[in-house]
Amino acid sequence: MHIMSSTVQNNTGTEYHNKRAADSECPLLLGGHRLMNEKIYKTMASSGAGSLALGIVVLVTGLVTGILMIVNGARLLKRKSEILI
Repeated sequence: MHIMSSTVQNNTGTEYHNKRAADSECPLLLGGHRLMNEKIYKTMASSGAGSLALGIVVLVTGLVTGILMIVNGARLLKRKSEILI
């Protein structure tokens, strides 16, 4: 049978609650870090989603522009005999 040490046994919930109360008073301590981490996570998530959306728009725009340039170039080459210089 395993017997816990006396320091672990004496560590009751009151110390935990006192520590949590102290953390919530100062935003620079652990409780405040949790809120800051959530804000950072939300900011990073929205920034990542925005970057992904912008990347898709740029990719589609680039593809459409490239296709239009190829089509127009082919038209010019096809009708080069009609152009008077």
